Amino acid sequence: MSGKIESLFRTRFRLLDGLASSYFECRETGQEQKRIYADVKNSLNDFSSDTATQELTDVVNGYKNGLMEHFKADYPKLSASQYRLALYLFCGFSLPSISIFIGTDLRNIYVYKSRLKSIISKSETPRKEEYLKYFA
Repeated sequence: MSGKIESLFRTRFRLLDGLASSYFECRETGQEQKRIYADVKNSLNDFSSDTATQELTDVVNGYKNGLMEHFKADYPKLSASQYRLALYLFCGFSLPSISIFIGTDLRNIYVYKSRLKSIISKSETPRKEEYLKYFA
């Protein structure tokens, strides 16, 4: 599992390093800004893919003692988008970042988060406090 976490961070840092280097070399040209924007957009789309989501789920389960597995077992009737929102919150992503990953307005993310938090709060699962700490 530590290998997966290391790989995830290495990929992330390689992406940032490459973008920063490109920006430094050509920061004054409009064409380069468009290219960097396209690179970032493509990277975000890749990160939001089902494959990347599954990899992130595996990392969270390994790193946080099966958190997503327990969450899915405790709340089997949630939608795929609710599971994805919870996953991103469990990873510690900011709400603006989550809005980009999910492809919706930030205000919608606040609403979705509030609804999901309400579902968790009303439940009787013994792990609800563990889940709620990620919704603070």
